[in-house]
Amino acid sequence: MALEITGPSKRAPVGTTTALCYTFGVILLAGIAYGVRNWVHLQLAVTLPFTFLIGSIWWMPESPRWLMSRGKWDEMLVIVKKMARINRVNLPADYFEELLVKCKAARKADSEGRKRYRVVDIFRTPNLRKKSCLIIFNSFCNYAVYSGLNFFAPQLGGDDHLNFLLSSLIELPAYTILYFCLNRFGRRPLLTFSMIFGGSFLIAAALVPEKNHLTVLFLFLISKFCMTCSFFVTDLVASETFPTVVRGAGASLTQTVSTIGLCLSPLIAHLGSHVIYLPLVIFGILGIVGGAVTLLLPETVDQYLPETMDEGEAFGKHMTWRDCFHLGKPKVTVKE
Repeated sequence: MALEITGPSKRAPVGTTTALCYTFGVILLAGIAYGVRNWVHLQLAVTLPFTFLIGSIWWMPESPRWLMSRGKWDEMLVIVKKMARINRVNLPADYFEELLVKCKAARKADSEGRKRYRVVDIFRTPNLRKKSCLIIFNSFCNYAVYSGLNFFAPQLGGDDHLNFLLSSLIELPAYTILYFCLNRFGRRPLLTFSMIFGGSFLIAAALVPEKNHLTVLFLFLISKFCMTCSFFVTDLVASETFPTVVRGAGASLTQTVSTIGLCLSPLIAHLGSHVIYLPLVIFGILGIVGGAVTLLLPETVDQYLPETMDEGEAFGKHMTWRDCFHLGKPKVTVKE
């Protein structure tokens, strides 16, 4: 939702800053788990504070893009005017009139008019269907490997809480690098290389003798660093690829399928208690394959978010095989 009210050049910094808060929470969890050893008390300690967030539903503004896609012009203009006032932006006198005209024209141009979209609509047209399947599969691999590494960390030997803390701390430099590199190099190169390298380091760790604990830990942390990068970028790419009218439905489906990966990850990690290298190999293969399929997705850096179904279908429709292997910013970009 935060990305929908952010310009193309600011989406990466806003997203990485938000993700850092998640990492700080995981680091805090390591400290809480060290002090609260009873799992029931631990669950209460980390979940009860979220009850205070229920009240946020009354003061959090709705997405202007979503309101626009639903034809709620008056509500959208109120929020946009408030954003301009808080950010102290002086807009032209006719800005809001022109914005309203463009919004109504875009909605009228939508070939499917006032239809209420459902999740199945992202599979009706070939290009959007292809992108949706690739994003869902990539997200499944990412969530399975990223969460699986968290579950597997205690099996590396040594202190369980220390291993978990180290695997959490390694996320801080990952988000710092993403903050400066996402807009400069693009989404696809970082997503592709981080997953392929992350999977490769896991397989390399599986080939190291178990007695070389420090070497295995070092390769594991490098892989966790890489998968942290891809874990964030895959959500960013999904939010920038799905058109506004089905962005919520597409994101929900992606998260639902990814949850299957979350459920499987502790079971895969548990295989390490029988064959220590087996989870590393499985997670490594998932990472490499998940990274390879992202080559078929279009680059989203510096591009406007697609609003209608037609825009979502047109985005990246004419990619060639040569474009798939062009890792970098697109030749044609947009300005704020």
